[in-house]
Amino acid sequence: MKLSEAAVRWWSSWCSIRIETNTDGYAVISNNSQLQSYLNTFGDVEVEWDSADKVYRVPAFRLEIEKYNAAKAAQCKIWGCE
Repeated sequence: MKLSEAAVRWWSSWCSIRIETNTDGYAVISNNSQLQSYLNTFGDVEVEWDSADKVYRVPAFRLEIEKYNAAKAAQCKIWGCE
């Protein structure tokens, strides 16, 4: 389903949702302004609900996220991580 369709499901319950970005971070959306900002940045992406982690996953970002994580791990090997 599209993010805009998913938003209709949770909008009436007055809660926030977490949705993947194209990095290892999540966007937390709890109002229309935040939703519009996400849509302007990433578009009305297809999402899948991950009930284990309670987050909307974006299958189209999977490869980008994997590349980001690999690059981040390589930098951690060089510079260390906390």
